Amino acid sequence: MTNTATRFWVAAFVVLVFVSGVSIGLGLDPWMGARAPADGSRGPARSGFRTGSMGPVSARIIGRLQGEPDFTTEQRERLEELFAERQGRFLQFNRDMRERFEAEQASLRNDVAAILTPAQMESFETARREGRGRPRPMRGP
Repeated sequence: MTNTATRFWVAAFVVLVFVSGVSIGLGLDPWMGARAPADGSRGPARSGFRTGSMGPVSARIIGRLQGEPDFTTEQRERLEELFAERQGRFLQFNRDMRERFEAEQASLRNDVAAILTPAQMESFETARREGRGRPRPMRGP
């Protein structure tokens, strides 16, 4: 095989692996990818898997119960209604907690700014921004 032919096949292989990876990632994304809330709030990441207005955990619970011999259609409908109604309450609770958390963060930054000089505060903000996205060690009691 010539050098040009070898390069062609290596390049073709690399492109094939890349395209395959993107295709698989896009194909699995609805089931595994995190989604931001549809209303634009900064709530918890939610899975793309949905059954009606229920979340993925609710759908799995109902799916498991359907295997029970005495699980009725009426029970399924009542559970779906209950889960859908509670989902809104949980989302509102999450929004409220997010607002409280952000207020606490702002309060902390203000308190830190009262202690540090402006140059030190700039270093603090830089260190804080660089620390985002890094895994943090679990802390227990």
